[in-house]
Amino acid sequence: MTIEAYLYCFKTLTRSIISDQEMLDLYRRNKNAFLHTRLSEKNSFTPEENEHVLKMIFSEDTFRKKLNKKKRLYDRFTARIARCAFEIRDDRFRDYIILHYIYDIPAEDIAEKKNYAERSMYRLGKEARKRLASEILKTSPKPKRSKREKHKRYSVTKRNVLLCCSSRVNSGKNRRAHIPPERAIL
Repeated sequence: MTIEAYLYCFKTLTRSIISDQEMLDLYRRNKNAFLHTRLSEKNSFTPEENEHVLKMIFSEDTFRKKLNKKKRLYDRFTARIARCAFEIRDDRFRDYIILHYIYDIPAEDIAEKKNYAERSMYRLGKEARKRLASEILKTSPKPKRSKREKHKRYSVTKRNVLLCCSSRVNSGKNRRAHIPPERAIL
């Protein structure tokens, strides 16, 4: 995943949390008024079926759980971006990352506050994203090796290796390679 995709996911998550919070507030105020009017029209469900449909479509508890899950994910995103931003030594890049991505301030406003030209702020943002990407890669966990890749890292090439590791190694009977026991790597 590129840094642009990573930051795009972060921004969409923040917008999703804001819209979900607004939906939850509307639901609490109106108690599903739109759905009630829509389902109470002619050729619709019976009142008992309406209740079941409303529970399936929108349950406040499940919606709140999903919203809390998104908020926890947002907190992890924010903490990781902030941790990586504080690893960047240059204040200009660090400030840009924190102001633009965490506080969601547009680049034009940052340029106005920091007394930069807008064009230089975009250039600064590009370099800040590069530095943030390198810091995120440093802090990210290493990917697990698959079956085919497991042997590549630890394969021993250009060495004479003793393949049998029994107690009778030095006797010469269990060796598969013609190596004297002094040169064998155990």
